[in-house]
Amino acid sequence: MLILALILATLSAPPAQAADAGDAAADAPQEAAPTATPTADPKMRLYYNSDGGKFYHADAQCSTIDPKYQNKMKSFAYTDLTRSGYAKLKPCTKCGAPN
Repeated sequence: MLILALILATLSAPPAQAADAGDAAADAPQEAAPTATPTADPKMRLYYNSDGGKFYHADAQCSTIDPKYQNKMKSFAYTDLTRSGYAKLKPCTKCGAPN
């Protein structure tokens, strides 16, 4: 009989703490899952328009490169991005050029 009374009391009582914990979790800002930062191979070749281009590309045939500049494309190593001639270039988002 005592066991039955405890079961009934447990079932009829509202779970106050569980609701509070659930509400707090719902109100708390959600943290984004960390994402892996891709690491480029230091020997990776990148491409840019040597006649005033503003972007570098992972793909020498990237669709964003105007065909009239195809013959002006030059390559350089990923590690050269820190050098003055390449540091001003921005990565192309279309072909996934690394930062």
